[in-house]
Amino acid sequence: MDMKGTLSAEKVPFTKEKSILNDIAQETKDKPGYGNLTEEELMEKVETILLERIKNGDKKAYFQLGLFYYEQDMFEKARTYFERSKDFDYQSLYMLSCMLYDGIGGEADEKCAIEYLKKIAHSDSRQTQHIKRAAQFNVGRAFFEGYGVGRQSDEEAERYWLMAADDGNPKASILAQTILGMYYSRSDTQDLKKAFFWHSEA
Repeated sequence: MDMKGTLSAEKVPFTKEKSILNDIAQETKDKPGYGNLTEEELMEKVETILLERIKNGDKKAYFQLGLFYYEQDMFEKARTYFERSKDFDYQSLYMLSCMLYDGIGGEADEKCAIEYLKKIAHSDSRQTQHIKRAAQFNVGRAFFEGYGVGRQSDEEAERYWLMAADDGNPKASILAQTILGMYYSRSDTQDLKKAFFWHSEA
């Protein structure tokens, strides 16, 4: 079973932030005279509100604006705001690392991406708890594919995937649990007991 080239990045839903963006849009639509805005006009209003929040010192608005741009497929702008806030917002650091790794919104820089992902993967900050397992999975992916890590290593990939899978915790990386099931089914890393366990957990 060849897994190389088939792995995609672990996605984080950022439910809270998307909810905030939806609330801003809804509040804008609910204002008198704004009910008939086109989707494009509404998005412009949301963008203006977030830019104003940044101007007023709201650090969370950087990530929200970056996510807003990302969701609109405005990747260069998204990357700019994630870059501007990477030093004080782990979510921005995570999104920037994924964009750097895959070359979204600009040049790819796998080495830098992995450096950022490792910072999250090994962090004890409460601010990383919802993205830590995804970061660990993505570092494992990098080792498995051999990008940004110096040399390819199945052992390091396995180590990071095991961290990400968190012993089958349902709040951990389901993708890591799935990949481990496949990983232990490969002829060169075969362990049917482990494969069964991880397939069952996923």
